[in-house]
Amino acid sequence: MKNNNWSKGVKEGFNKPRRHFNKPQEKQFRGASVEVRNDDVNGAIRRLKKILERDDRQKDLAKNEFYEKPSAKKKRKKAAAVKRTHKEMSKNRIHRKRMY
Repeated sequence: MKNNNWSKGVKEGFNKPRRHFNKPQEKQFRGASVEVRNDDVNGAIRRLKKILERDDRQKDLAKNEFYEKPSAKKKRKKAAAVKRTHKEMSKNRIHRKRMY
């Protein structure tokens, strides 16, 4: 049973009619992309590597390659915090020459 109020391409379901559109969907790429200019693939690869390096995506991929236990993750974060504070303290410390 078709409803005359709806346009062509409508199917009736249990509760209300649904519209079906047959539009061709374009592929959408997620993430970083680089345009290849003048058939210079090597240059495009270099630019892409720089973008990925600046974005730290390679580190994220390497970090998520294996499962890390929550206790190990906590230990790693604590060690990074200690290292960061020691570095900050050593930067602010006044170095004096010892006199004997």
